[in-house]
Amino acid sequence: MASEAQSLEVFFFPFMAPGHMIPTLDLARLFASRGVTATVVTTPGNASLVQPAIDRANQSGYRMRLLLIPFPSAKAGLPEGCETATSVPPELRMNFFKSTALLRDPFAQLLRDHSPDCVVSDAFFPWTADVARDLGISRLVFLGTSFFSACVLYSLYWQAPPTERLPEGEESFVVPGLPHRIELLRTQTPDSRAMPDFQDMVNKISESELKSLGMVVNSFYELEPDYAQHYRSVVGRKAWHVGPVSLCNRDGVDAANRGGSASADGGEYCLSWLGAQRPRSVLYVCFGSLARFRNAQMREIAAAIEASGHPFIWIARNAGDGEDSEWLPEGFEE
Repeated sequence: MASEAQSLEVFFFPFMAPGHMIPTLDLARLFASRGVTATVVTTPGNASLVQPAIDRANQSGYRMRLLLIPFPSAKAGLPEGCETATSVPPELRMNFFKSTALLRDPFAQLLRDHSPDCVVSDAFFPWTADVARDLGISRLVFLGTSFFSACVLYSLYWQAPPTERLPEGEESFVVPGLPHRIELLRTQTPDSRAMPDFQDMVNKISESELKSLGMVVNSFYELEPDYAQHYRSVVGRKAWHVGPVSLCNRDGVDAANRGGSASADGGEYCLSWLGAQRPRSVLYVCFGSLARFRNAQMREIAAAIEASGHPFIWIARNAGDGEDSEWLPEGFEE
């Protein structure tokens, strides 16, 4: 079995945003630790975020490498150098998502040139399913969030009534078909009429999952057993829980070497503060690198976290739509 693993090469293709690239790098390292040759594919503007982690893994005796494909900034109507979702102005965010489809041809050429045994690509790259299938290569979807989120999205898009038939105002509705009673407001769901491009992307993602071998999820069974089982039995798709993938990092140096210098900012202070808290008492709150909130939403989130009564670490981007002082409650930041 070990010799068979050593003969395998798997391509990992993360969406270009820190919240997607970091767990994909961890997953690649996890595969490499089992004897697989793990090749990470990204664009030149993201190489500096990826290469240190690959170098560190290779120093540990793993087999990892980096391959680059050009990013079509001009064709996508994006400023030169905007190769991560976090570097793109909000008004051009959808342009960035659309631009990733322009990576199809160079990615397909990489597969032809190197003939990997499998492709593990981000859910935001639905077209990779067709590319891999055309070349006789298995494709796995990587979901860096949870089974719960996958099940809720499936129910919203394929089982809930259309947006225009949902209750308006402050009246909530129950998301159908889930193991637990989950209530949402209409304003908390994507409006397919107002965002047709987003709806089209969601449809393509869902269709690509059906063409793939299955889904690899950065979660573990004990965290959400009902939803891991629901996804397999009700949604009806193959899935494997392999998380938390961050545990593949043996020490702080390993962890700090992926995602750029920002991933390590404040790390020592946070660890010191955590060491002073009671075990299992701290809430960790993070909405990822792509989330953008208005000041009013940030204030609501802050109020809810405070109302929990638990010590917490909240990973928040610089601000909502203004300075920190406009949304951060007085005395909230330690």
